[in-house]
Amino acid sequence: MPNYEFQCQTCRKQFQKSLPFGTKDLPPCPVCKGTTKRLISAPMVHFKGTGFYKTDSKPAPVVEKKEATKTPEAKAEPKKNQELRSKN
Repeated sequence: MPNYEFQCQTCRKQFQKSLPFGTKDLPPCPVCKGTTKRLISAPMVHFKGTGFYKTDSKPAPVVEKKEATKTPEAKAEPKKNQELRSKN
């Protein structure tokens, strides 16, 4: 059964009461037995499992495939060959 919060309209005392769902009856004030009104309150929520935190919902990092690494010598060789050919 859920807990509901109530406030007395006479003495302004606030209290909680466990009542079945859909109950329209309002309990009397436990202090002065006056009439009460039901207050709006935040529901109690308990998150279980994964996906509720900022770190749980991040997309997986994308791993980029690197091309075969070329040595600086391999890049420099064609230039040297071109220079030698132009001199001949």
